[in-house]
Amino acid sequence: MNQDDIKIIPALQDFIQLQAEGLQFSSKKEKLVWRDFALALRALFRNYLANEKPRLFQVCVDGYIELYGGHFIRREGDGTVVGSVVPRRYVSSLGHHLVDLAYDSLLYVYREKVMETVFLKAESWGITLSYSARESISECWKWMVKNMPVALWSRKHGFRVEAKTVQKRIWDCNILDRAVFGLSIRIQGNSPTLSCYNACMINRVDVEARIKEAPNLASYLIRYCNRGEEVYAQSTVFQEARDEFIMAGGSAKGWRWLTKQGWGTVSRRFPRESWYHSAKLATDLADAQVGKVPVVLSLWHHSTSIFMPGLAKIVAETYKQRKAKASEMNHYVPLIFDFLRAECGKSLSVFKGATWKSLVRRQEEWHRKIQRERREKLRESGNQWAWAPVIQEVVSKSFVATSLNDTESLWDEGDSMGHCVGGYSEYCFKNRSRIYSIKSKEGVRVATLELKLQKSKWTIAQLYGQGNSRVTDQEVRQLATKVAKRCNAAELPKMENNVVLKGPQSMTHHQALTEVPFENFRAQNDDFMAMEIPF
Repeated sequence: MNQDDIKIIPALQDFIQLQAEGLQFSSKKEKLVWRDFALALRALFRNYLANEKPRLFQVCVDGYIELYGGHFIRREGDGTVVGSVVPRRYVSSLGHHLVDLAYDSLLYVYREKVMETVFLKAESWGITLSYSARESISECWKWMVKNMPVALWSRKHGFRVEAKTVQKRIWDCNILDRAVFGLSIRIQGNSPTLSCYNACMINRVDVEARIKEAPNLASYLIRYCNRGEEVYAQSTVFQEARDEFIMAGGSAKGWRWLTKQGWGTVSRRFPRESWYHSAKLATDLADAQVGKVPVVLSLWHHSTSIFMPGLAKIVAETYKQRKAKASEMNHYVPLIFDFLRAECGKSLSVFKGATWKSLVRRQEEWHRKIQRERREKLRESGNQWAWAPVIQEVVSKSFVATSLNDTESLWDEGDSMGHCVGGYSEYCFKNRSRIYSIKSKEGVRVATLELKLQKSKWTIAQLYGQGNSRVTDQEVRQLATKVAKRCNAAELPKMENNVVLKGPQSMTHHQALTEVPFENFRAQNDDFMAMEIPF
């Protein structure tokens, strides 16, 4: 009897016995039997690999690479790339895809060898395997592959290193052309697909001419279809795009405005497929004499607002004059929109003589007013609650995050930080949120963190500094992430641990626990996930 028999036979006997008794491998003893048999299969698998030493690279020459299992990638005579890869795969992930295919092929081949060996050994030792027993052995193999991975080609390198190696070989073997790859990036962005690359290779001269003609409109050269991406680079392609834009509700003035925007704005905010929704916006922005708009994500989230053209004009002018960074504008734009919707109705006179700094100042004043009104209303109602912390305190090198566990603590935090966190006591009482005050080691408040419970997982909902300012300190942001991780590792809060300190006199204690009245300005909307107004 060899070493493999010593490992596999006892494990197989125990495994078959439990399987024949109809057990589900749920108890601790049964799980140990399952694990021992999986380890025996793994040892047999590794023994095959050590003896046969399968190679990942079967062929690697100029213009052609073939991996284990016959999976290949090849450069054709016209420069296009074909092979086992899917046309819609990203060019940057071709190596990953090929190694994935090779892994599947190797696992299939050696699964058959291992299964055949196990069945033959069982037969030689007089162990009868039923159909259900064979199925259970196959399931154990799948479990072993997933939970006890084996280094298939090298013990030193894993899947990621092998995928990077194959990707590098693809470039070294001249399968891809760097100039054509650059053209496909100009058309499709940082992650062009293989079908886009091949289309650029076939139409290389025309694509180069069109990109030179209008580099910011390069994304309009591509069309999406069932077969993948197709590139149209004929001399009339931009004229045809202009006609489609006008038919979708745009104007000639709107098209001229669009041609002056950057590639990111054109490709992401005005893609050809959405012109029936965005052509009018481009026209409105042109009519408002808006200049080149930076790709400020939060600005485009409000594209249907009547305030969009006016605010976009101010954003464009501010960005052009370098009076604010795009990250700063991305933070303040949604706060400004909240102020405009609440205070200005449908009047656009707010933009007369307005600047970026004046709008930021006015939204801060409005948020402070809302904060005062909410705080006064909460205190007048007399409702006060307390709740159990998930994690009371988390410490970093320079800061401490402390859980705020009652209504009074939230009011104090809101008063000190100049925001509306005092109105969040109801969400904390219902175990939907937890609020943390982040202070320096000297006790100075620097930020307020809200964690939101969604699908039994705590996630960072808001992290704001004084007066809803953006938090830029990396240590504070890392501490917020650390708090979320610590809370997710702890037990979920229970309602019975929360206390009504002071509720409406007309309510019983049981009603206060189950039907806490909404008090804030979002009282009509019980969907907590839809809450957009910051602290």
